[in-house]
Amino acid sequence: MAGITQSELIKIQRLVGPVEQGQLIHVDCFAGEKVGVFMPVTGPCYYAISPRHKHPSYMFTLAINDRTALKIGEDIIQSPPSIQAFI
Repeated sequence: MAGITQSELIKIQRLVGPVEQGQLIHVDCFAGEKVGVFMPVTGPCYYAISPRHKHPSYMFTLAINDRTALKIGEDIIQSPPSIQAFI
């Protein structure tokens, strides 16, 4: 996420919590006042492995292959290539 401005980072932090710019280096995103779209595109989202990582509302996943898995709490969800929505 090259070239993120301080005002963009503040919007992102309001949406998801105490994320730092370096944790989003592989993430493309749009951050509005009330909604954001975050897509890891060139590597992992390093905020995702932080202890304070959260998804405050809806999360949509797009499985790109049959090895895609999602961990929610203690559950690991295997997903065939398709779109899944979790609340």
